[in-house]
Order: sequence, then C-alpha cells, then structure tokens
Amino acid sequence: MWVAVVAELIYTPDGTVSGVREAWTFDDMFSAFATRGIEQKTQGTFAREELDPVAKSYIEALKDFSYFTYARLDGDKRADAFADPVDFFFDYEPSKSLLTLHFTLPFKIPAPAKSLDVQIFDPKLFFYLAFARDDPVRLVGAPAQCVSSVKKLNEATPETGSIAGTVTTSTSSIWVKCP
Repeated sequence: MWVAVVAELIYTPDGTVSGVREAWTFDDMFSAFATRGIEQKTQGTFAREELDPVAKSYIEALKDFSYFTYARLDGDKRADAFADPVDFFFDYEPSKSLLTLHFTLPFKIPAPAKSLDVQIFDPKLFFYLAFARDDPVRLVGAPAQCVSSVKKLNEATPETGSIAGTVTTSTSSIWVKCP
C-alpha cells in the first residue's frame, strides 16, 4: 500500500514542538477498498461524517503500530513520547478517488526542537510511506528563520546552519534548520 505523507511540526511560542500533524493520502486501490460498502448521500463522493466510522477504526488499528510515527529525543527512541491522536478524520478527493487520513499526535511533553527526530515509516514495509511531492513538511508556529529542506536518505546532512531536527519517511528526510 502506497501512502503520500504530509507532516506538520507544531511549534509552541517558546520554540519547542508540541506535536506532529499528519495527512496520509492512500493510493487509489486502497482508497477504493476502504470506501466500498459505504452508503453515499451524494453519488461519487463521501462526506466526512460518512467516513468518520472508518477513520475511527483505522486510528484504533494504527495504535498497535504506534501510528508508524516514532520520536527520538537527543538520539534516544521514545516509545511513549506521543499522547493519543486527536483531530482525526478522513477526507475524500472525488476527482482522484483518493482517501486522506488526517490526525495529530501531540507530545506528552513538548520536545526541544534541536534534539528532535520524527520518523514516519513501517519497518515491515506493508505501508510504503513517502513524502508527498508538493509541500511535504510544514513548520507551524516555528521561528521565522527556520526552514526545511528535503534530503534523500543517502545524502549527507546539510552543513550550513544548525539542525533543529528531522522528519523521516521510508525514502527521505526533511531537515529543519534554524540558523
């Protein structure tokens, strides 16, 4: 199953990261499978409330896999870094017949941005999670000088500026720099 990921790092006014907001757009085959049997009020599209039971069941199922989202703080993997997801829902793009699952994983304790590494991947590769082509990572509320850049996993760490963290999928990393 192919998933295009968009991630938002949510910053607090003091520069820490309070959570990760994710949007997973599933491939057309999975989207067709996930929506079969759902009654539609309007033919050819699905309203959010029609998809709410599906979103709830997927979020509950993803809990067993830590939502395929892992945090490292100061290099240490933290299994318990995130609280339960909030603001989860599916939306449907009728022109492309694609489902997108939206959810936010708040940190139990806001994380210092300079020591944060967020990894979004399935170690068993049933879900192939890769960044979306357009605007894959957003920095919400980050200091103005912070920027992000996409690097393939085999490319070197950017050398200019200080690294304020990374967001990684199966194929690449987004390096967040705050000079």
